[in-house]
Amino acid sequence: IDAVYASLGAGAEAILPMYRDTADAKPSPALLHRAAKELHLDLTRSWFVGDTTRDIEAASHAGCRGVLVRTGLGASNEQNTLARFPETPVLDDLPAAVGHILSAR
Repeated sequence: IDAVYASLGAGAEAILPMYRDTADAKPSPALLHRAAKELHLDLTRSWFVGDTTRDIEAASHAGCRGVLVRTGLGASNEQNTLARFPETPVLDDLPAAVGHILSAR
């Protein structure tokens, strides 16, 4: 692992004012753009694996390909995600997503 990026923005629900800023929270591509700049990544050749529609939306906004996994929140988000992003591959878990990504090379 070369880096970990996280947004602490909780919006109006934040207990502390310092955590109200959601400018870099998904579906914003801000953290993906930051990672691309710092790690010299080509987002058009990158994949984003997530378990929510917001994850796939962030991938789309950043110009990378998204994969939805059914683990975590993925199963409950599958229908909504495919309605908005019908080209999104949906796989059972992270190992299946890795296999899909490697086979797409």
